[in-house]
Amino acid sequence: MPTPTHKIVFGVYRLNDPPILELAVRQAIEAGIHLIDTAVMYGNDTQVAKIIQGTPARAGTKLRRAATIEADLARSIELFGSDLERVLLHKPMPFSAYAVLEEAREAGKIEKIGVCNYSLEQLEALLAEARKRGCAPPDIVQNEFHPGLNSPVIQLCDEHGITFEAHSTMLANDHLAPLAAQATSPTSPAALAILHCKARGAHALALTTTKFEHLKEDLLAAATPDPKEKLRT
Repeated sequence: MPTPTHKIVFGVYRLNDPPILELAVRQAIEAGIHLIDTAVMYGNDTQVAKIIQGTPARAGTKLRRAATIEADLARSIELFGSDLERVLLHKPMPFSAYAVLEEAREAGKIEKIGVCNYSLEQLEALLAEARKRGCAPPDIVQNEFHPGLNSPVIQLCDEHGITFEAHSTMLANDHLAPLAAQATSPTSPAALAILHCKARGAHALALTTTKFEHLKEDLLAAATPDPKEKLRT
């Protein structure tokens, strides 16, 4: 099983109000999260770059347009400087876009690369093309994953030493509320969602919240040593 560099990353999707974004990111860093996950399409990466300067945190970003992949990558490298740890393709793209990231990784311009929202078939095709061209596989696959969604991509990532990072982990929380209310010990839908993701094999989680007490609860659930047993009991 892959050993992720960060088992928890903090996502900043839809955190576009500057004071709220800064508060949320600083709370995440205070809680011990050291990778902030942004994207070009979020429109907040410039502020994220400023917030994390001089902190223990680094940044990951995602690029969405194959047509401008080289320019967007160059901008991200300039924007974050040494604080940039990883760059992902935000959606399935032609292999030529992945090759741009691979070249940057090989040149030492970025440490890790990956893809987002790839289906099993799309990831299999990417890996096959990478082998054909002598390219390394991605370091990270970041996909939606929660109790309302199964994902065979996790097993494929396991087989290739790729970190599977779950995003949108709370999308089924409304359906989990009745289960949480019946739990033998006090719990929350968010905790159940996190335990489920861990129990099903997710190597890392991308979490988002503006409430510090919720963040602490999420991190506690994520740190459960045996999530399968915790869910059973």
